[in-house]
Amino acid sequence: MRKAIATLVIGLVGVAMSLDVPNPTGAILSAPIHTSVAVDVFEVVPFGDSITLNSADPNVPGPAYTTVLGDFLTQAGMTPHFTTVAHGSWNCNSLRAIVSQVPVDADLIIVDCGTNDTFVPTIDPSYNALMNDLLARAPGAMILPAWIQYSAKRTGLAGGEALVNDSIYRVLVNSAKGPQVFWPPADFQAIPEWYLDAGGIHPTVPGFQVMANIIYDRIKAKYGLPDLTTPLCGQVGDQRLPSPTYLPCTTEMAH
Repeated sequence: MRKAIATLVIGLVGVAMSLDVPNPTGAILSAPIHTSVAVDVFEVVPFGDSITLNSADPNVPGPAYTTVLGDFLTQAGMTPHFTTVAHGSWNCNSLRAIVSQVPVDADLIIVDCGTNDTFVPTIDPSYNALMNDLLARAPGAMILPAWIQYSAKRTGLAGGEALVNDSIYRVLVNSAKGPQVFWPPADFQAIPEWYLDAGGIHPTVPGFQVMANIIYDRIKAKYGLPDLTTPLCGQVGDQRLPSPTYLPCTTEMAH
């Protein structure tokens, strides 16, 4: 974590006792004191394609997963700062071109790529290279990989997501990425089909809440964070379709 300086204003209260002070009644005097304290900032880097990019886009209606995750981390007593590094429509290999934008002092890198790789037989080489690039760029960071969402709405994705997720599994298990990489990954297959947009690709508002829930649940033990006051929502238990247990998100219930 990096240090940030926060300025506090403290009221100084005292009693005028000196005869040099024109305050014969001994009235209480007060004046503000400005002081600075260092706070630990938890640097989070959402990294990926348009799903991640939408999470940082102010034009996307409703809270994105960075908004919800930031609330969760703040409630847990952390001071999060998000630096989103993403590019729409890019696959895992293309995203290697923007690894240089990741802050070298990142604490957590959330990697969500592969949705744009669902029409190729394997992404083992490109995913492995991307993970190595990120580990080299931010050697002190923890990396949270993610299995991509399932959707029968998009032609090819229903089968392609399995190929992508199998590649991610092979890379993370067989290449021994070490203690800097969370295992198992965040499982975005827990996003229900009806929490995705009409194209079956991008999460809607409750879909983003599922993402934030899953991310927080995966990292809480590592950072000693409390359980969420809002229970996990989305597909729980056996998260692969077609037979998960479904719990609605608060954003869905609010609408």
